[in-house]
Amino acid sequence: MTINFNDLPQEKPASQYALIPGGKYRCIIENAEMKTPKDETKPEYLNLQLEIFDDTGASLGKIWDIITESANEHVRYKISRLIKVFNIPFTNNFELKDLTKVLKGKEMMVDLKVDDSQDTDKTVVDIFSADIYYPVEAVINAPVFEPEEDNTPSEY
Repeated sequence: MTINFNDLPQEKPASQYALIPGGKYRCIIENAEMKTPKDETKPEYLNLQLEIFDDTGASLGKIWDIITESANEHVRYKISRLIKVFNIPFTNNFELKDLTKVLKGKEMMVDLKVDDSQDTDKTVVDIFSADIYYPVEAVINAPVFEPEEDNTPSEY
């Protein structure tokens, strides 16, 4: 195959992995699967592929949300929120792999942040903000705060 120099890009293309700014976004769980970590001494984890959308419904890109079994209260709360958002009728014990059967194609709202703790910045689910995951209806139907008119006379 010959390469035409005149057809080569002259400027660096935009990254297909552009950062999504922190905030609350609508998303669809495109895939939910169990994965084995590179360190095979660690347990499998639930890997969620989320497509993120802006307020107009345009796709902003995809992120991957990893959920592990852990004694850490933040991680356990994250799992709890995911189950509550979709009213999954678990009682007593379950395994993460059980979630793969019911999450694919589901829509929700999610809190995101930009993680700059590694060599490369990336957008991740923010487990330290508010409730992490939300039903779409709860956010869309939430009352909108309208500030009252300020009738205080101006000093000028």
